[in-house]
Amino acid sequence: MLYRLYIEAGAPPVARIAGLIADDDLPGMPSKDSVHRIIGGPDVPPSQPDTVSVAAVLARESGWNPEEAMTRIRALWVAAQLSAPVGEAVEGLDPFALGVSRPVSVVQNVGPLPELPPFVERDQDRWLNEFRHFANNGRSAMVTLVGGSASGKTRSFQEFLLRLPPGWRLWHPYDPTRPQAALEHMDQVGPRTVIWLDDAHHYLYDPDAQTAERITAQIRTLLRDPRRGPVLVLATLWPHIWESLTAVPQPGQPDRYAQQRELLSTIGHHHFVPKAFLAEEIDKAAGSGDPRLVLAARKARGGELTQFLTGIPDLMARYRAAPPAAAGLIRAAETYRRLGHSTALPAAMLKEAALELLADHEVGALADDWAQEAFRYCTALCRGVPGLLVRVRNGSPEGQEVYKLNEYLEETGRFVSDPVHEVFWKSAASHASSQDQLALAHAAERQGNLPQALLLTETAAAAIPEARHLLARLRVQGGDLREAQRVYLEIYDSGDTTALPPLVGLALFVGDPDASRMAAEAAKAGHANELVIMAMGYREANDPVAARLLAQAGMAEDPRGYCVLGLLELDAGNADLANEHFRTAGQLGLPPMGITTADVDLLTRGARPFGAVPIRWEEPDKRQRGHGS
Repeated sequence: MLYRLYIEAGAPPVARIAGLIADDDLPGMPSKDSVHRIIGGPDVPPSQPDTVSVAAVLARESGWNPEEAMTRIRALWVAAQLSAPVGEAVEGLDPFALGVSRPVSVVQNVGPLPELPPFVERDQDRWLNEFRHFANNGRSAMVTLVGGSASGKTRSFQEFLLRLPPGWRLWHPYDPTRPQAALEHMDQVGPRTVIWLDDAHHYLYDPDAQTAERITAQIRTLLRDPRRGPVLVLATLWPHIWESLTAVPQPGQPDRYAQQRELLSTIGHHHFVPKAFLAEEIDKAAGSGDPRLVLAARKARGGELTQFLTGIPDLMARYRAAPPAAAGLIRAAETYRRLGHSTALPAAMLKEAALELLADHEVGALADDWAQEAFRYCTALCRGVPGLLVRVRNGSPEGQEVYKLNEYLEETGRFVSDPVHEVFWKSAASHASSQDQLALAHAAERQGNLPQALLLTETAAAAIPEARHLLARLRVQGGDLREAQRVYLEIYDSGDTTALPPLVGLALFVGDPDASRMAAEAAKAGHANELVIMAMGYREANDPVAARLLAQAGMAEDPRGYCVLGLLELDAGNADLANEHFRTAGQLGLPPMGITTADVDLLTRGARPFGAVPIRWEEPDKRQRGHGS
């Protein structure tokens, strides 16, 4: 249909089509190359908004009804996407490609063994069986197994796949990156598809907040669309990630994971996978005839058969027996991860930090090639499973040699609390990526280490504009208000108006006569909420002049400004003036008789000068309240 419209429109140049789209209020904004591919390319165009926009322009040029053309093209685009779904047939999938761990190897004389030991059904597997009925009845669902590393989550899902009806496909979004693959191809998921989100924190937790929320929203939309069902989303999560994604934040705190909480806890289904097998399950393993299961049933401590099968005991024995230099590398890696560094840990950074963890006599005994030998020890396989550290072969920052912690240590290492020596911060400033430097700067700030937080933030700010906000805040904490003002002005000059409220706070603190004009500018730029919260902070600090200035600047956009003015009048003993402000606030959306001091104090808890702490305004109960007569 698109090519027909193109011919009937007189085959206009693609540059003209792109220009007409740019000049109109259409959903897409394709480039000339994109227009060319949309009209003449053999594949389904990747962007529906761009395709619909091209159709609208061509319809207008050829005398068709643009709205009708857009509707038809939109439907054709969806049909084309659904006719070529992503993924591959479930039958014959390699379990190890899905993330199932290879089992331990054993010495035995019973001939070749299958790749995987026999499957021992557990509680989560009986629970999973009900979702086969979802598949048979055309219903979509998201199913999450929550459990520790090597607890058997992935193997349970792999066995579940084997019991699905014929014709199902599996899609594992990971190329070029997990988040990018999910964002770009979720629209191509068709009926009878399993979306494989093993280690789902890569999609819902690790990315930046906007990316994680977009992926979550796409999954929610997919599950609600009956035309694309049935679809099963299978996800695995560690318990501490599950807690972070599903916990309800405290009042006044940002709710970063609201979408994820709704998806996982309300829309989706979940089951907690225990670390240990039950006694009857261990008996089944012991009687299976497979020497690997028999050995695990006999040797595994506390019923942790899957951990034993994947070599965790050997790994932990190697961990405990590590020579000083290797132990230093591991402890350094654990410390950096605990502080918030990403999984990719530069070797040079680990070496410098490891030396600081060694005693003087241990350092003196090191050979010239100590680092090479230590990394060799840490990366050695344990019965076929990855070593204590794993070399990262791609995605290394700036071509550096990079390692990551073994997944099991990732989970348990967060409880290790080695002291953070100064060299940790300085080494990160030299070797970590800009994003990791920013994450570590936040950690240094939380620990009250202002000099190292400043060092890391200044380094990161050269590459990451958002780091300048932290830099300015740290300058305020250090009392360097002039430098803080300079940084905030740089932020504002770059077009970021969020710098205005703290600039107003700084101006008030130093007595700048331009503070009133700046406050008015901040209110016009959409920051009246922050100004009113700051006003409450100054009132609590017994600075009514600054509080009044801020409330007056914000009240045109935020009626709470009138409440603050009313409270200031009450403080001064002017009950009549106070009630006038409260009545005005009522006319603008707050209760007519205003609000009590306790109410405002509760709703603005945490407000302070220099900082606009975002909160959600909740209207007071509609009970009768008043101030004066």
